[in-house]
Amino acid sequence: MHPWLQNVFLVPFSLCVWTLAFLWMALMVITSVLLLPVLPFRKTHLWIARPALSLCIWSSLSRVRVIFHPEYDPKQPCVYNGNHVSSMDAHLVGRVLPQPFCGLSAAESFHIPIYGWIMKLSQSIPVYPRKSGRTGEIVEAAKDRVAQGISIVAYAEGGRTLDGRVAPFRRGVFFMARDAGVPIVPVATRGMYRLLRKGTWLVRPSIITVYVGKQIDISHLTDDEIETFTEEFRQIVVDFAEDGKLPEGVTSPWSIK
Repeated sequence: MHPWLQNVFLVPFSLCVWTLAFLWMALMVITSVLLLPVLPFRKTHLWIARPALSLCIWSSLSRVRVIFHPEYDPKQPCVYNGNHVSSMDAHLVGRVLPQPFCGLSAAESFHIPIYGWIMKLSQSIPVYPRKSGRTGEIVEAAKDRVAQGISIVAYAEGGRTLDGRVAPFRRGVFFMARDAGVPIVPVATRGMYRLLRKGTWLVRPSIITVYVGKQIDISHLTDDEIETFTEEFRQIVVDFAEDGKLPEGVTSPWSIK
């Protein structure tokens, strides 16, 4: 189909997806605010936020397939780190992960009207670009979330991809996981670049495949070992996100194209 003709259909379709997504997210926020005084965050996340996030992906008419590592423990809180592709990445992990989670977000985003309120409501951890003692604050916040049974979702690339490929990982996420004594899990996605990439608001139905690895304990690693581990960890994400290659010993009933 000619690209121009595709856009004729994609424009009204995308408008519908965005409208439904905003309505579901607004309903999620309102309901959560009403229930948080009587229910803990982990309950409101699983019963309200997770279904709302899933509906946003569902409204795009995309199919989601998930491959879990055989040793993945769905009950153990951890730090999830994956490739950052789309503004709907958080909605995807909401559909995929069986645990309540919060995110790492730039501190300035907490001051954005409405969006900042949602960040605070979802117990996101603020990250300041230049602030004395910020590392210690982030580590303590991570310990607090995990103590509540809340996992942390992070994207060590620091921003969404511009070409669909996985950018180098920053080590801050790995230092946080190590110092907080929280295991880290690789999450790699394929298909999100087609669904909604940076630089466009047009939504394209896609087949999305997600690989969720096993929890990895890095609490014993030195600073130098963290650097080596970061590259090894990133390669797991790259192999699946870019080439559809699963780690040795992991099989899938689905064909990956």
